[in-house]
Amino acid sequence: MISALPQAEAPDSQRAVLVLVALVGALVSYLTFAEFLFEDSYITLRYATNLAAGRGLVFQSGEAVLGTSSPLWAMLLALPIALGAQPEVVLDIGFCASLAGLAYSGGRLLQRLGTPRAGVAFAVAVALGVGRLHAYWGMETPLFIGLLFGAWCLALDRKYALTGILLGLACLARYEGYAFAVALALALASQGAWKGIRMGGLTLAGVTLPWLGLAWLYYGSPIPLPAVAKVGHVSSLRYFERSYLDLPHDLFWPTEGFGYRFPIGLALGVLMGIFGCVGVWRLIKARAAIAAALPLGALFVFAVLIAFAPGPLCTWHRAPLHFVGLVCALLGLGVLLARTMHGPRWNGIGFAAVAAGLLGSIPIHLAASAGLRNTPQYVGRELAYPEIADFLQETKLNETTVLTWEPGYLAFMSDVRVIDVSGLATPAPAFTKANISRWDSDFPPEADLVLLRAPNRPAGFELIFEGSMGSWLFARTAVAERYSAAIETYRANNSPRAEARRLSEGPVQISPSFVGPPFVVGPPGTRTRIGPEQEMLALTAETPLLWIDAPRIEIEFQTSTPLYVQLQLVVRGEVVLSSHESLGSASTSVQWDVSPWIDRTARVRVLVVAGAGAEASFGVVKPGT
Repeated sequence: MISALPQAEAPDSQRAVLVLVALVGALVSYLTFAEFLFEDSYITLRYATNLAAGRGLVFQSGEAVLGTSSPLWAMLLALPIALGAQPEVVLDIGFCASLAGLAYSGGRLLQRLGTPRAGVAFAVAVALGVGRLHAYWGMETPLFIGLLFGAWCLALDRKYALTGILLGLACLARYEGYAFAVALALALASQGAWKGIRMGGLTLAGVTLPWLGLAWLYYGSPIPLPAVAKVGHVSSLRYFERSYLDLPHDLFWPTEGFGYRFPIGLALGVLMGIFGCVGVWRLIKARAAIAAALPLGALFVFAVLIAFAPGPLCTWHRAPLHFVGLVCALLGLGVLLARTMHGPRWNGIGFAAVAAGLLGSIPIHLAASAGLRNTPQYVGRELAYPEIADFLQETKLNETTVLTWEPGYLAFMSDVRVIDVSGLATPAPAFTKANISRWDSDFPPEADLVLLRAPNRPAGFELIFEGSMGSWLFARTAVAERYSAAIETYRANNSPRAEARRLSEGPVQISPSFVGPPFVVGPPGTRTRIGPEQEMLALTAETPLLWIDAPRIEIEFQTSTPLYVQLQLVVRGEVVLSSHESLGSASTSVQWDVSPWIDRTARVRVLVVAGAGAEASFGVVKPGT
């Protein structure tokens, strides 16, 4: 007997509610998070757009390099793109559909294990943002987890051929799927289900072997660059420690000011652990080998992560483990409450709780998305990289090669050839492998341009563009001379005035755009404080694009501690006016004569360097007197 757990079909009403919750939760997520596409997802999107255009599954045309860890996700995205759909819209809708599939498949798995209400609770948890998948919008993670849970549902039904197909697709979504496949095979072997192993193994091989063979022939290896580039960033002990300490942050929205606060997240994490142990014990006690293979596979994956220690910041690697834990926790909770929560009265309470959960997801998502709006990921996609991409395209510098930390945004937006410092999308430069913490010299010779987020000028390079978020674009002297006429033409032209705000229309807020380290910036107009344990803070703040229609401007600040500030008037990526101010403990106002740039579009930018305990309120720009 493979499983002794009750596996009665869930009532039709429970299955209908599960589908409804999965769809509504995905829709709410789409409406609140669709604009927050994660930078790493653009790497896979770049593979998809190249495949759709007939250039092959490559990041850069003519370069056979496997820089995506999810070939399945890239191929799924490529199909609608090839039919004419907008790539970013496809990525948004694809991720949203994956969330709905995850909510349904996880809920269905719990229903198959005899806890139908727990299945609906799982879908509500996904809708509420448990697991924080929304922070990595556009990644393949929900697709991978949904395929895993779907495979386990089929395995419980003893449909082993279909199980192998879904597990094979999961392996193509992320290679961690092989660990779960091994766990399931061990569970079947323990029950003597050799036919199931044979059928599932053959179909899994039929799905995965063609890709592995093709990858070996075309790329030289089926192992993607990210798997190699992230290995050994920290020690195994450090990775284990951070995985434990970061658990509340990985599961819930813990940041001060929005969503769940850390103590609440910690308490919920502890409860989830307790109920998870109950759920696993229930599986062991019932000798439910197939169901128990799911947490076993999660342990296999965690062991691999500890061994290779890809870095604690790559939290999406641990997301499958968290959702397996959530399934076990809800199973344990469902088992504990099964004897008390039954009857029509509890059905009514359950439906009310589902409705409350879906309604509660709206303010939680709105607050969480507001927090993401101030992150470098969002500001970079909305502000810094579009203007750099526009500069590269208009000057034809996208014909050159750029060395950068974030290849996804830049390559997708400008179609420029990039060298990825981290070695995720392209092989890492030799100097990066020697010392990844310092890369301001000895650049690879094929790098014509270097995009830095630091105000240091590398030897042999000239500054050609000063972008938002402290982004400095440098060119080798010979390259700068070759494109000097195009650069001057770009600077002489105006940005589209339709995108600019007239200065005469009233005060314009100066908004923080980049801060680091650490990332502790408050909303515009509020005080941003550097904690006493932090030695220094570098910060940029700037206005939206302005149409200068007044001869003078006034810039206002407030500070309670001394600050060193550089003010800049930036016209088309060139600083045309700047001043250095040492601000004291008072309100400060600076006036500029901007008459030489009347009718030009520009930004006012503030560069701040402050010490521990500093406080500042970023003010406004308005017409001067």
